[in-house]
Amino acid sequence: MSSSLPASHAFAGTLALVLHVFAFALVLG
Repeated sequence: MSSSLPASHAFAGTLALVLHVFAFALVLG
């Protein structure tokens, strides 16, 4: 389980971060 695809996990984390930033910008907008 801990040896799962690191690239996929990093991509998921990046996507989540982008979505959070987008939501934050939308609230500020």
